[in-house]
Amino acid sequence: MRKVKGYFEGPNIKTKFTVYDTALSRGIAVNIFSGITYPKVPFIEGVKVILDVGANIGAFAVYAASMYPEAKVYAFEPSKEVFELLKENTTSFQNINIFNYGFDKEARKALLYTGIHDSVESSLKKSARVKDSGEEVVMMKPEAFLDGLSEDIDILKLDVEGNEREVLFQMVRWVDRIKVIYLEYHSEIARILMDSFLVSSHALWRGKVENIHRGEFCYIRKDLVPENILTPELGEFRV
Repeated sequence: MRKVKGYFEGPNIKTKFTVYDTALSRGIAVNIFSGITYPKVPFIEGVKVILDVGANIGAFAVYAASMYPEAKVYAFEPSKEVFELLKENTTSFQNINIFNYGFDKEARKALLYTGIHDSVESSLKKSARVKDSGEEVVMMKPEAFLDGLSEDIDILKLDVEGNEREVLFQMVRWVDRIKVIYLEYHSEIARILMDSFLVSSHALWRGKVENIHRGEFCYIRKDLVPENILTPELGEFRV
């Protein structure tokens, strides 16, 4: 797929960045760098560890590394071709570490179906957004990496085109200590199950719903939510 280099600007960032020559790739990069897709939570401090699961070409990794220059960013992308562009886009950032595998509920080699319009659509799951063909990729259980991580995860970004629920559930030992979770959902049932999974430890901070089966949410660990917005304003209720 043809690539094009450009300059992207946003809060605390102005950088050269290479995207695929598609409207989808350019648009996603613009929205990420401008802070629209993953808005910074203003009251979250002390960010040291960020996980980018489903890094694609690295827009979020570069955005996060720029917003939190003292943090370490760990970015995971299973596609070999896309990984090369991820490497190109992140090579000048000393605080970004990249890995050429994805997370799944089991360690295996899997077929990653190629996205019809752009690599950002590529998925382990068959859908109308992917081709019948793809590439063999390496998938690992999250604990293969997380068991060796000496610090807690502060921010998790999870966008793996329909496999979010499986990955999130595999991270049960770590989830309740994560400060901020950005995740995408690709079905109504996945949204309901992930929300139920997080309800005891996290509060939904904000989100964007594209349709019943697709959207992006940001969750905040409940003990970090400021007290002045913790209690809902309820009107009087009578029956």
